Amino acid sequence: MTGIRRAFLVTSLERYLVLAVNFGVIALVSRLLTPAEIGLAVLGTSLLSLAEALRDFGTGSYLIQAREVGHERVRTAFTVMAVVSGLIVALLMVLAGPLALMYGEAQLAPYLRIIALGFLAGPFSAPILALFRRRMRFGAIALVNVLSSIIGACVTAGLVLLGQSFMSFAWGGLACAVAAATLSVAMWPDTSIFRPQLTEWRSAFAFGGTNSATFILNRIYEVLPYLVLGRLQPATTVGLYNRALLLCQLPDRMLLAGVVGVALPALAEEVRQDRGIKQPYLLALSYITAVQWPTLALVALLAHPMVNLLFGPQWLPAVPLVQIVALAQAFAFPAPLTYPALVALGAVRDTLTSSLISLPISAAILLGAAVIGVEAIALCLLVVIPLQVLVALYFVQRRVHFEWRELGVSVVASAATAACSAVAPVLALTLNGFRLDIPLEVTILAVFGWATGWALGLRLFHHPFIAELRRVLPGLRSAVSVLPLLGGGRSAARTGFD
Repeated sequence: MTGIRRAFLVTSLERYLVLAVNFGVIALVSRLLTPAEIGLAVLGTSLLSLAEALRDFGTGSYLIQAREVGHERVRTAFTVMAVVSGLIVALLMVLAGPLALMYGEAQLAPYLRIIALGFLAGPFSAPILALFRRRMRFGAIALVNVLSSIIGACVTAGLVLLGQSFMSFAWGGLACAVAAATLSVAMWPDTSIFRPQLTEWRSAFAFGGTNSATFILNRIYEVLPYLVLGRLQPATTVGLYNRALLLCQLPDRMLLAGVVGVALPALAEEVRQDRGIKQPYLLALSYITAVQWPTLALVALLAHPMVNLLFGPQWLPAVPLVQIVALAQAFAFPAPLTYPALVALGAVRDTLTSSLISLPISAAILLGAAVIGVEAIALCLLVVIPLQVLVALYFVQRRVHFEWRELGVSVVASAATAACSAVAPVLALTLNGFRLDIPLEVTILAVFGWATGWALGLRLFHHPFIAELRRVLPGLRSAVSVLPLLGGGRSAARTGFD
């Protein structure tokens, strides 16, 4: 477990750095661009995210979960992804104009074409990053992701300052993709993996087809509110909804950043060693909720000062959306582990079945709400997120073999801890006459009180997360230095894949 904890710390550090870079850009451009301009960028990215889900074709997960990986399998993954990427880019070049016309925004056409070019770089970075992840070389992944994010952020921010409006995001995305591919290839000594080969095409298509179908379904559901709002409401509404989701997803991105990156390779290794994953799964859920629930409570209670501080006063209409979405997001606590657990156990088809059951119902509810307005969409999340979680947990429970009572026991201390952490923010709201515009100095005191309540709650209810913190904190110093995990770059990378 020491290796997994170290990997988690390095991955978390990477995600924090990437998040800090990206959020710095978001804070800057949110003050320089209008909600309508941000909304156009979100709309364009949403249209392309469907193609992105298909382009990936599950090559990363395919290489990570396989029991054995050789040159044939890696070359097949590269070839499949390269062919799919080329076809998608060609299609997007043709469809960019009609899509822009459909939404009545002519500038969307060049936006879509520029970002689509970045898809051509993916086949050169994705297989290498997957192999790094399989080897648990998260320091190398951190270097690629952090540097490429910095390059993309600098391009985006620079072009915004030069007056390029929402097109800055397109050029920044392209720069990030090219940088990631260049860095990945520079750190991998064996360029023979880029030889076209389809020897393992049957296994690649068997896994990739199911995996892509799952991701496409989930991506359609994720972008559906943006696409529908873009047709029925002004672009400003799309921007407000996006910023509300962004702020509510901040706890996952900041505090649970390492879980997503480490969970699949760690659980897959447990399965390869013929060890059960029930206890690691339940323990991980207790850790996730110990962090996620108190933080979402903080976001919901202090939404007004947070939106004002991070995005600026022009985004304050998003405050009610933030409060609703934060409450709904609390039900999604199993989400970071659902896909890794099922794929590690060889149940990738269950991920597709789960999506086929819950997502059409959820999409129908959201479509009906979109006709009413953006707040109706936010309120619907209080229904659709619990629905999706229940369906997903049903499939996970069949594979992991935990009892429902065990699941409840694993998170009850987290619920009590969240209640303790909320005392100070609630007191701040009370003293402010239940007005949401809490002064900055009171907000700072409320945040300190929240942190104190969180720490007291963990200790008072004997949360297992305390023991984990005691084991992890001494390793922070070594985790900050990623050089040992980088292995000296190209010269240190070994020839094999396992």
